[in-house]
Amino acid sequence: MAYLLYLQISLIHLINYGYSGFLCLQRKNEEQEDSVLAQRY
Repeated sequence: MAYLLYLQISLIHLINYGYSGFLCLQRKNEEQEDSVLAQRY
């Protein structure tokens, strides 16, 4: 039973970590697009 609980907790941590990493990557991409747009104009 404790093993299942541990699995659930680690899964939640993985999802949270992956999601925050994904958001961070998205933000970096947006910053790059902004700089590209700034270079064009």
